[in-house]
Amino acid sequence: MSTIKEKMINIIQQQPDDASFENALIEVLLELISESIEPFCIHTIENAGVPFKSCSPERDYSCFDNLGLNNARGVYIFQDKETEDVFYIGEAHRQDLKTCITQNYTYKNTGGTFRKNWMKKEGKSFCSFKKFLSDCTITTIVVNTDVKKLIVAVESLLIIALNPKYNKD
Repeated sequence: MSTIKEKMINIIQQQPDDASFENALIEVLLELISESIEPFCIHTIENAGVPFKSCSPERDYSCFDNLGLNNARGVYIFQDKETEDVFYIGEAHRQDLKTCITQNYTYKNTGGTFRKNWMKKEGKSFCSFKKFLSDCTITTIVVNTDVKKLIVAVESLLIIALNPKYNKD
């Protein structure tokens, strides 16, 4: 029996058509889920720009407080509200989801890979990024495990399947 890593490599190397590729990814993901003690928990923040008050430096992260993201590990996805195009997929295994997500809400270099990649690729300011976020949603997938491999595998599978625009430098 092959390992999950071997299955993922095999799927990628075969380059099957979209339907079989998607089915193979789902099969591997289901196997990963079955190895996890607890199921996934999914939350969506409908307006990613809520923490900002216009272009002022103040931020209000209370929109994250009732989602159970403090001390939670998992994956987060920024996507367009209307088209549902995926802009960025990130993971939180060392830090909690709230910390990883909110790093994108500061101009300082505290992480925030999505912010950094968006500003570089678009050639726009942090203030423009904040405005851009008001057209985005954030979906979080809490993975109730401390197993880094499972969290990274979920992130990797989602990146392969959804090809987010700003995951690349």
